[in-house]
Amino acid sequence: MEFNFDSTTVEKDSSFDPIPAGTYKALIASTEIKDAKTPGNRYLSIRWNIVDGEYKNRVVFETLNLWRATTSENDVKTMKIANIRLAEICEACGVLRIKRTEELHNKIMCIDVVIKPAVGIYSANNEVRKHHSINGGHTLPVDDLKSGLPFGN
Repeated sequence: MEFNFDSTTVEKDSSFDPIPAGTYKALIASTEIKDAKTPGNRYLSIRWNIVDGEYKNRVVFETLNLWRATTSENDVKTMKIANIRLAEICEACGVLRIKRTEELHNKIMCIDVVIKPAVGIYSANNEVRKHHSINGGHTLPVDDLKSGLPFGN
């Protein structure tokens, strides 16, 4: 099979650059529990979609290291931070107890995003640092968002 590709015909896109640090309204598009490189460690991967403003439709990923194989001081601290962030997410969207991470899908809230600088072979990227309710812990249904209703109604 013949394969012809000419990179000079491809329009370069900077959409993979981190978005500026700030607070954004975002929707939890998906969640997945994944195995980490270290055996026995697992994490919750969250895909956030920015829902308004200049960066609408951009994606930000968040990793919550909820499970660690060891109980070293560092691992305990890592899990504590991850649990605090997951509790923030649950409280911000008014879902205080979950049995499946899918219960968080399509929930909208504000997230505070920072830029982690490039280190070694890794490019600069975004990191979610905080989660806030838009309107007292009750998120708008996605259909209301699509119809253009303002947040907080």
